[in-house]
Amino acid sequence: MKEVYLFKPTFRNLIYEYPELAQIPEFANITNKHLLFVWYYANYTSPFYHVANEKERIKKSLSESNYSPGDKDYANLINGDFHQPIRDAINKMRNFNPSARFRAKMNIEKIFNNLEKLLDIPEKNLSTMDMEEKKKYADLSIKISESLPTIVKQLETGFGIRTEEENKEDRKNLPSLADTVLSNMEIED
Repeated sequence: MKEVYLFKPTFRNLIYEYPELAQIPEFANITNKHLLFVWYYANYTSPFYHVANEKERIKKSLSESNYSPGDKDYANLINGDFHQPIRDAINKMRNFNPSARFRAKMNIEKIFNNLEKLLDIPEKNLSTMDMEEKKKYADLSIKISESLPTIVKQLETGFGIRTEEENKEDRKNLPSLADTVLSNMEIED
C-alpha cells in the first residue's frame, strides 16, 4: 500500500508548494522554517507525529525543519512553550484529515476519468445517432467543458496529498512543461 502524506515538504517553500496554505491565516503569517517545524511536529503524516516522548518529537522536528532558535527560545520550545502564532499553527495543522483529503483526491480523479469516458464516443456511434441524441450529447459536452476548469484545478492542487511514489521522484531534475511540449512537437522544415 502506498504511504500517503499531507502537505509533505519538498525542496520548496511549503506555501509555494501548497498555495492552499497561504490562504490559512495561521500559516500565512509565519516563516517557512516555522511552518516546517509545525508540519514535522503536528501533521498526522509526519514521520515524528507518533513519537511518544514530547521533547524528543520537538527536537526531531526542530532539527528536520532547520529551525534554530536561540538558547532561551530553544529551552522554551523543548518544554512545549510555543509562541502564540506557532501554537495557533500547530492547532490548525492538527485539524487536517489526510484520509478525507486522500478520498477527495481519488474521487476527483474518478470524476475526471468518468467524464472523459462520457465524451469518448466512437465516430461510428456518433454517425448513427438521431438528432435528439446528438443534441443531448452536445448539451452534455458543453456541461462537461464548463466543469473542467474547476475539476482540473482540484486535480492540480491534489488536496495537499502526495504518495510515497510521487515523492521519490527528484522533481528538480524533471524537465519543465515547456521542454516536454517542445520535445513532442514536430518541427517542419
